[in-house]
Amino acid sequence: MKIFANYRDIAQFKDNSFFFLDSSAIILIANYRNLFKEFLDILETKGAALITIPSVNFELLRTDNPTEQLERNKFINENCQTYPIERHLGDFKDLVPIIHRIAGRAAYTDFLLYCCLYKFVNKSYLLTGNHKDFKTSILERDSLITIDNETEEIKTVGIYSFSIGKYEKAAKSILRD
Repeated sequence: MKIFANYRDIAQFKDNSFFFLDSSAIILIANYRNLFKEFLDILETKGAALITIPSVNFELLRTDNPTEQLERNKFINENCQTYPIERHLGDFKDLVPIIHRIAGRAAYTDFLLYCCLYKFVNKSYLLTGNHKDFKTSILERDSLITIDNETEEIKTVGIYSFSIGKYEKAAKSILRD
């Protein structure tokens, strides 16, 4: 197995930032923890916090394999904080309709992760393998990490950040319509 990542890009992420993880990223990191060691070490050196949200934690419970569930929970308990974004939903009344127009039928959890990026706009990133619901029309794709497990399946995690400039442009266009 191999990992492909531009660690020079990753090392340039902001110090003391928040890295929100969605379920796809947690599953990949938990399954290939040894390959992600250098990435996690860089984040630790930079004082970054790995963060999930309650709905991501709930999504991780949905597995028929108790061993997988234990590994995921172990990773979260040892490495992550859980941020209760739901407590702040009132702060996002202007944001949610824009995201709905851009991301369409994105899952509730994905909406909440957009809200996390928006709330901590200059100090947060999202790690996700769910590229179709996280749109580069309002996000920057800052880096990619690819796992080649030497089968026909290749896994890629994107590292995204919220772009205020892209968001304002998209919002202006959407509100004009």
